[in-house]
Amino acid sequence: MLYTNRDLKKLIIPLVFEQLLAILVGMVDTVMIAGVGEAAVSGVSLVDTINILIINITAALATGGAVAGISSDRRIRKRPAARRGSWCFFPYGCLLRLQLFFWHFTDRFLR
Repeated sequence: MLYTNRDLKKLIIPLVFEQLLAILVGMVDTVMIAGVGEAAVSGVSLVDTINILIINITAALATGGAVAGISSDRRIRKRPAARRGSWCFFPYGCLLRLQLFFWHFTDRFLR
């Protein structure tokens, strides 16, 4: 058998908790802005959709790294799996930071 039930439980509990937190963030955002008006709720919902997309991409990368770590039997094999996971996250994080940086400054210059 490739993965035991114990290994799968190690993966599923953090993933379910992470999804619950993502849903909670969207709900709290909507409740906080609900008194302002329909346009504000619509805007928050659009941004929340982008936020969920980013969270799901990050979760997919993290799950891939966790599966590679769990599937490795020896400590020697876990180090390259962790290194590959880090190298997957590093360019993604840099691109995300650059995008947010440019969005921030283009918004300031356009005003």
